[in-house]
Amino acid sequence: MNETSEESVVKLDVRGLREFAESILQEVGLTEENAKTFADSLMYASLRGIDTHGISRLPIYVKRLEKGIMNSSPRPKFVRQSFGTGILSGDNGPGQINGTIGMKKAIEIAGPNGAGFVAIKDSNHFGAAAYYAKQALAHDMIGLAFTNSQPNMVPYGGGEPFFGTNPISAAIPTKQELPIIIDLATSKVARGNIILAAKEGEDIPEDWAVNSEGESTTNPKEALEGAVLPMSGAKGYSLAILVEVLSGILAGGGFSSQIKSLYNNFEEPQKVGHFVGVINPADFISIDIFKSQVDQMIREIKKIQPGIRFKEVFLPGELEEYKKKDRLQEGIPLTKGVVEDLKELQNQHGIELHI
Repeated sequence: MNETSEESVVKLDVRGLREFAESILQEVGLTEENAKTFADSLMYASLRGIDTHGISRLPIYVKRLEKGIMNSSPRPKFVRQSFGTGILSGDNGPGQINGTIGMKKAIEIAGPNGAGFVAIKDSNHFGAAAYYAKQALAHDMIGLAFTNSQPNMVPYGGGEPFFGTNPISAAIPTKQELPIIIDLATSKVARGNIILAAKEGEDIPEDWAVNSEGESTTNPKEALEGAVLPMSGAKGYSLAILVEVLSGILAGGGFSSQIKSLYNNFEEPQKVGHFVGVINPADFISIDIFKSQVDQMIREIKKIQPGIRFKEVFLPGELEEYKKKDRLQEGIPLTKGVVEDLKELQNQHGIELHI
């Protein structure tokens, strides 16, 4: 559901969308710096075609900020630090802010120590996990980012939701080639894809989700009342457990069954947890040799003969970078439903959205 048909989209200017998001976020209480970080994370996703975690999410974030169930003026603090680790209490602030602070600290730790890991508690939905992992690339380091979320995925063999989609992201630096950026949900599909399908009145594939009775469904509204399925069955389920332990339990925060819904609970904080990590290759091998070897691996992969029905072998993150180039020139394609949601924000806050 990340792709939209030409007939159903409106393309909006990247700069205008970014400025609109920043202005709205400042209007509901964020500092200028935090609003820029928050908007940057949304645009990172939208530019790369991760539309489920981009500007389409702005209305729900704003709603939670306005209602005070997400703290617009958080004061995150490290409640524990050791030689290579830290625990950040997010003060119920936006996940985009807490994730960025956590990754900055992990990079700082990894510089002299070879690796740094930060567990984050008392946070909120943080958008695309790759936004945080990729921050390590500027320092020639490997970045990792995980997060839990409210229950919307069944465990393998189960008929009731327990886990979030619990994404895993990793970013690997290169010398000349595009960096490798892995970002995947441990579920069959990100729940945001189903939300967009419901908004546009489109069916979903029958192997994406189950309804509230645990039965397969192609109706996105039924799927939203039920749960998504784990990626690759027991494999995705196993990875979801790993993400849950690192993102929730390790920081002393909640695990998924204790986390509140982003869309349906406007009474309680979400209490989402994240886990970010950085590995400094220079503590293992010459950074020049490391990046050259990664480049060589990439070039050898790119030479592989494509399989049937494929024109080329792509690396993780490669297609997203090509999409970014196109969208910087042509604008961000948004469905009419998303545009209407943004127009509503415009009317509520008196901040112009150029369409």
